[in-house]
This record gives sequence, structure tokens and C-alpha cells, in this order.
Amino acid sequence: MLSRVLRTRPALPATLSSRSPATAITSSSSRAFASTVDVGALSDADLESTKKAILEEQKHRRSTLVIGAAGAVGKRLCAALAEAGHRVIASDRMKKLPGTLIDALGPQGTAVGSVDVTDADAVLNVMKDHADANTTVWNLAAPLSVETAMNPEIAQAVTVGGMKNVLDAMAAVGARRVCFTDSIGSFGS
Repeated sequence: MLSRVLRTRPALPATLSSRSPATAITSSSSRAFASTVDVGALSDADLESTKKAILEEQKHRRSTLVIGAAGAVGKRLCAALAEAGHRVIASDRMKKLPGTLIDALGPQGTAVGSVDVTDADAVLNVMKDHADANTTVWNLAAPLSVETAMNPEIAQAVTVGGMKNVLDAMAAVGARRVCFTDSIGSFGS
């Protein structure tokens, strides 16, 4: 996190900026606070050092975006990843994700509801808001067997169309690692 990087460099002036947003670096998390550094007050050497520290932090950050996180596998995967130290972004088509899932994400985790894998814009927005080149994406979105028995096109829309949406959104943010699993529901009737 930028705030952690900046705290490790005591020589940097950490003051609230009265400058325009273009000259300030702001870091915030969905659960915490925002800290602002007046980059105009930094020497060129301090600015370059801070930039290197931020890039190094990003390179080592392990973040994982899980699509379909509220399912049986998704809940367990999110909990295991968070326990292993990953920053987990849990998303699902449900508007409100279960409290047990949110709790399992830990203090660095983020829960994002209303992300249906068949909605290209929703998938792109969650990627733009929470993913980058260092993010691993798990696509666990899968149709329920009862859904595909009633309408086999759902399997196509979720499995094939949803994966296309995920891969397109990943390309837009530079994410390169994807993991995929599916359910027996994709076989339809």
C-alpha cells in the first residue's frame, strides 16, 4: 500500500495537499483511510525514490480477483487466499455478498456485488477498479444445473460468453494470469 511505503520513508513530508489533484498522490482502501502527500514539496530524488518504492510494492503485491466468489468453491478459495496473505477481491452476481465471505477476506479484502460474468461492462468495471498486471483472476462463475436444464443457452452464456468477458477485461487492465473451473451444469441436458 502506498501509505505503508510512505511511512517507511520518514524523510518524506506527509502533509495534506492544498495543490490540485494532479500534483497529489492519494491512496485509499475501501475499509480504511486516505492519505495525501504533497508531491510538489518532494525533491526530485525523493520523488524518484518514492516512485521506485511504489513500483516495487506493486511488483510484490499478491492480489487475486475471484469472480463467482459466493459459491461453495469461491468461499473456500477466498478464505484460503486471504489466509495465505493475498489481497482478495471477491465478486459475484449477488447484490450483497454473504457476511461469512466478507469476514474471510480479512482487512485487505474487498467484496463487490452485482458482477454478473455475462455482463461485459460489469466485468470490465470490476477489473478497472480492482485489478492490474499483478492480479490473478479466478473465474469460478458457473451455471447451476437446474438453470441449464431449463435453458441450455445459459451454460453457453456463462461458460463461454462469461470467459470471453473476463479475458477481454483482463486484457484491458493488463492482467495475465487466469484460473478457470466449471460445474457439471455446463453440460446441460
